[in-house]
Parts: sequence; structure tokens; C-alpha cells
Amino acid sequence: MRKTLPLRAFSKAFEKLEQYHPDYAFSTWLFRIAKNNAIDYLRKKSKGEDPDHPADSTDINTNSDVAEIPCQLPGPEQLLINQQETLLLREIVDGLKPNYKSIIEMHYFREQSCEEIAAELNLPESTVKVRLFRARELLYNILKKK
Repeated sequence: MRKTLPLRAFSKAFEKLEQYHPDYAFSTWLFRIAKNNAIDYLRKKSKGEDPDHPADSTDINTNSDVAEIPCQLPGPEQLLINQQETLLLREIVDGLKPNYKSIIEMHYFREQSCEEIAAELNLPESTVKVRLFRARELLYNILKKK
């Protein structure tokens, strides 16, 4: 497996982290490393060198201390299961009373805080918290029966 350009940029940034000066934006510093890395890559490629296996550095896989990290992203089957569960949950939420439904949608689907929901619905924050608690209880009881 060869290093790709982004991996090289992050590797170089990590190796040279002590050179980063906190008075400047980290993103600017990292972008500069990535830009210079890309320029070096194109320069070597135009000279006919193999930029993926430079002569002056070792291949990433030659180090026996490097362990492969397993992919933790969900597979296609898990993605389908997640989509089905989301559809089922949305159907159940649609069956709730309007005041519970709106609070659940705002809090979980739109990821709004209780404070934001209270402001939008013109309700005290404590009322929003109580309704959210009761709505979760309702959902739990409905899902427990299924």
C-alpha cells in the first residue's frame, strides 16, 4: 500500500508539529504543508521519478511496528438496517401528539437544544424538558411493545 498525498501531508505535519507557531491558524499551516507536498509530488512526477516511492525515504509498510487499523465504518447491511430503523422511528414519531412530535423532531432530527426549542415555541425551557421527557417515555413504551 502506498501513501497518498493527504496522508503524506498529515504525516509531515505530525512530524514537524514542534515547528507550528500558535500565533497563526493551524489550518493555514497545514494547508501550506499540503500545498508544498503536492508541488513536490508534481515536480518529481514531471522529472520521471516515482513520487510514490522516493529513493530517500522508506516505504510505510517496511516498519514492523505499524499496525493496520480496522475500518469501523458500517457496512452496506448495517447502513440498510440503520435506514430501516430511522424510517420506523419517524413513523412512530409521526403518530405522537403534535406537542410531543414537534419537540422530538426539533431535538433529535434538527438537533436543537432545549433552549432553542423553548425560544422557537415560545415556551418556558422547563416545559420543553418535561415534554421531551414524556415524549421519550412514550417512544420507549411504544418501541418496547414492538
